Amino acid sequence: MKKVFFAFVFSVVLFSCKKDEEEIPMPAPGVTDETGYLHGKFVINEGSFLSNNASISYINASNAVTNDVYLQVNAVELGDVLQSFAVIGERGYAVLNNSQRVEVVNMRTMQHVTDFTVDYPRHILSIGGEKAYVTNGSGMGVVKVVNTTTNTITSEIPVGLGPERMLQVEGKVLVMNNGYGAGNSISVIDIATDAVVNTITLSDGPAQAIRDANGKVWVLCSGQVLYDDMWNVIGHSSAVLYKLDGTNFSQEAYFTIGSEGDHPGRLSVSPDGNTIYYLNNGLYAFSASDDTATGVLLISDNCTSIDIDPATGDIWSAGISDFMNPSWVYHYTSTGSLIDSLEVGIGASGVVFN
Repeated sequence: MKKVFFAFVFSVVLFSCKKDEEEIPMPAPGVTDETGYLHGKFVINEGSFLSNNASISYINASNAVTNDVYLQVNAVELGDVLQSFAVIGERGYAVLNNSQRVEVVNMRTMQHVTDFTVDYPRHILSIGGEKAYVTNGSGMGVVKVVNTTTNTITSEIPVGLGPERMLQVEGKVLVMNNGYGAGNSISVIDIATDAVVNTITLSDGPAQAIRDANGKVWVLCSGQVLYDDMWNVIGHSSAVLYKLDGTNFSQEAYFTIGSEGDHPGRLSVSPDGNTIYYLNNGLYAFSASDDTATGVLLISDNCTSIDIDPATGDIWSAGISDFMNPSWVYHYTSTGSLIDSLEVGIGASGVVFN
C-alpha cells in the first residue's frame, strides 16, 4: 500500500513539475543567454499606418521565425510605421517614422532602453565611435547627429529636400536627397566636421547608393511621376543608374533603367562587391565592371526590397504587402533559386543582418 501511495505522490510531483516547465515562456529559437538577439536576421515590418502595429520579426540561422519580438518582451507595441532598423554595438535602433521617435533596445534581451524624438525620422547610419546620423525627411531636411552612448541628439546638419538613405565612403557620408521623388541631389558630409562639403546634382529621386569592389559608387535615381496643376499624371522622368568616382564622386557613366513609368527604388551589392542588384518589376543583376548595366533577370517576382546576406551572399526580398495582413519574405540563393518563404509581420519592407 505504501508503494502505491509513494508512486502516486511521485506521479503528482512529476506532473506538476512538467506543467510548471511548460508554462515558462520560451525564448525565440536561436536565442541564448550569451548572445540574445545579437546575431540573426531582423525583418522590418512597417505595420499599418496609424495602427501602432509596427514590428520586428527575428529569424535564426535555421530560418525559424519569431514574430513581434519587441511586443513579446516588452508587452507593448513597438510603434507606428517602422521605417528602418539598425544594430549598433549591442543596441538596436528602430526608426519609427509616424511615431516620430527612434526606439533603442538591448539586443541581448530586446528590452526597451530609451528613445529620442525626431519629427520625421527615415534612416539611421552608424559612422563609428559614439556617433550616428539620422535623416530627418521633412521639408528641406536635416541630418541629426546622435551620440550613441547617451542616445541624445547633439546637433543637426542641413541637407537637401527629403533626405533618405545614406552611404559611408571613407571619411564622407553621402545623403540621398530624395525629396519624395522630386529631389535630385546628394549631400556629401565630412564626418570629422559634420558639415556638407559638396552637393552632387543627379536626376530625380536619388534612392540608394552602394560601393563596389573597385571603390566606385553606384547611385540609383528612381525618377518621378509628373503632374499638372490639377494633379493629373502627365508623364514620368526616367530612372537612372549612375556610376561615380569613389574619391571625388564625379560622374563616370550613367544608364537609363527600365521604361517610362518604371520607378525602381532598391539597389544592393554582393559581399565581394562584384555583382550589383536592382529591382524593377523583378530582380536584375549585373557585373560591376559591366559598361551597359542592363542586367540579367534573376527573379521575376515583383518584390519590394533587396537585402544581401553579407555572410552567404544569399538574397532576401520582401513580397508586396496589403498592409493589413501578415506578409512574406523570400530567401534565394545568389543566383535566384528560391530556398524558403517565411510569414512575417504586416508590411515587411526589408531584412537587416547582424
